[in-house]
Amino acid sequence: MSHSKQQKHEHISILSGNQTLFPEIYDAISEQVLLLIFKARQLYMTPEYRAWFTEQHQVLGCLCKQSDKIKKLFPQEDFTLGIQENNKDELDWALIFMHQLYRGFDEGNVSLKTWGDMHLQPANFLPQNVKRYKNPNTEFVREELFSILTDSKVHCSPIPPHIRQGYSHQALSIAHSHTKKLLAQLNKYHEISHSQILALTIYETINALKVNRTSIPDWLSIFSNEYTSYIGNQSLQSETLRKFVKLINEKGSESIIKDITSPSMLLNLFRIYNYTYVTEINNWVAGILNYLDTNNHTAYRWKFTTVSKNVVAPDDTFEYRNSIEWNTDYCNISITRDNIFKLIRTNTLHDAASSLADCLEKIYLKSLKEINVDDDTIPPITDIERQTHNSSDPIFKESKFKDTGVRINEFEEWYKKNKVLLVNPKKKRIEKIDVTVRLAGLKGYDLQMGIPDGKKMKITDNLNDNIKKDNTLRLPPTISHVSLNRYRYAVQHIIKNECDLLLQKQKEMNVNDPYSGDLKSIKPFWGKCKSNGVK
Repeated sequence: MSHSKQQKHEHISILSGNQTLFPEIYDAISEQVLLLIFKARQLYMTPEYRAWFTEQHQVLGCLCKQSDKIKKLFPQEDFTLGIQENNKDELDWALIFMHQLYRGFDEGNVSLKTWGDMHLQPANFLPQNVKRYKNPNTEFVREELFSILTDSKVHCSPIPPHIRQGYSHQALSIAHSHTKKLLAQLNKYHEISHSQILALTIYETINALKVNRTSIPDWLSIFSNEYTSYIGNQSLQSETLRKFVKLINEKGSESIIKDITSPSMLLNLFRIYNYTYVTEINNWVAGILNYLDTNNHTAYRWKFTTVSKNVVAPDDTFEYRNSIEWNTDYCNISITRDNIFKLIRTNTLHDAASSLADCLEKIYLKSLKEINVDDDTIPPITDIERQTHNSSDPIFKESKFKDTGVRINEFEEWYKKNKVLLVNPKKKRIEKIDVTVRLAGLKGYDLQMGIPDGKKMKITDNLNDNIKKDNTLRLPPTISHVSLNRYRYAVQHIIKNECDLLLQKQKEMNVNDPYSGDLKSIKPFWGKCKSNGVK
């Protein structure tokens, strides 16, 4: 089978719904969510740190109750939180201020010390998405936030980094207090529908054909009858797309795709489908990360400028053969030595080089466009080329990043080489453990231990029936209480005896197959802080 035939076969398989683009991304993200929650449970069950979780649970709860007041402090044009206004809930608003307290813990400060810094130097605690820091925000910090902290009698010290195993205080606290919210977002993966994405793909295809006044092929005729006029930014829940989904389900996506005879049409369909699917997966992951302070990346530190040479020397002049200078105009790029080592250690050097290439192109492509010549003519040096540019220049903010699909695939591949929780190595043949098994075990554990609100439930209180009623777990209706008990015992054993061992094992495996430290890359949640020297 030639490469083109193999590619065609893969495209047909994906468009037909027989194959998915990222078959293990759900397990990869689920493992990180579960490891985080298990670590939070382990620390909560440790008397020395239980008070910290209880304290943050109380403060966060009080801030959530103030969400309407907080919302009024940040008009929509000032603050977006990275998500749509109508999708923000009380936790999103509470985290605007709670995030600063968590960050203070990461830096070794108690809550009241962080509050004092916020009060005295509010600009230093300005959320990145806020354009203007209004006086009412300062008043909220001075009055409401102070009252919450004093009424809660906050006194707890930060949890030491080596105890946290690299997790941020925010991630651990949210994993304790808002497990349901994290798991609800994790469960949204199952709402990413092949039929809906194919419907949108077909919709966009019909629109493109109509715009270009191209005849509609026969295989699209059943859909074109339902197409009225193009409406930009179609929602996956729109009425037109619901009709398309119904047609797809009635005829079957495999039957629809096999009728496509044009290779270019098939390729175009796949491109649209791929883009939409990648966007949905990326939004799903972002929905989880929005609640967790996990992003710890290796910054790029470089500068470049164009140097003009007034005197041209022969190519073999000794002076130029043994110098970084050239005998003609050249671009001088400098990178700090310590940054190179950091980039190498965090598997980020290739991403940094790619980013630098995008920035170079942004500056020098302008010169080529100005002369508008296709031959090898070298344009004169422009003023912008003579400037010294560095990695933090605002003009590079919109530089191209690595393709989102590539980043998702990279983390999926990292997981395949470094997974520790969803496998059973004790068997002669390593077995995969289904995410549902761990989620059901966690549900039972939390009910029994009364996490996070202290309302414990006994086995005799129909604990297992409560687990079976949770439709998000997708348990088979015939599952036995014996199985549910076994799942709960397994999670209890991991939390009590294996959590740190699993994290340590994954960090050691990561040394051989490291994740990328690039800003946009998906990373294991324990990579936020240095813990014990193993990364």
